[in-house]
Amino acid sequence: MQINLTSETLSIDNKLVIDARKNVTEANPKGWVNRQAYKELGNIWQELRKTFVEGKDVGETLKELIVNKFSVNREAIETVEIEGGIPEHWKEMKEGKIKFR
Repeated sequence: MQINLTSETLSIDNKLVIDARKNVTEANPKGWVNRQAYKELGNIWQELRKTFVEGKDVGETLKELIVNKFSVNREAIETVEIEGGIPEHWKEMKEGKIKFR
């Protein structure tokens, strides 16, 4: 089983479980975002940031979040991928160069 996290989606085995991408419809030509999906994804990223700044393993934290939220067997998870990697400002926060507002 593979977990893939991007800034807009979370997928398990190439199946989207959280999709916070902008959707364009006739009624909303500029697009709209599912607020609940956006909030869920934001909560996941917030937990990962907290873990990274504390110096813990981000991949293990993501596995734990997926196991708890989606009732997935932990042993079945083979790989965890965060597309784009860890944001640069997190690294600066960890080094103490900037503080999160």
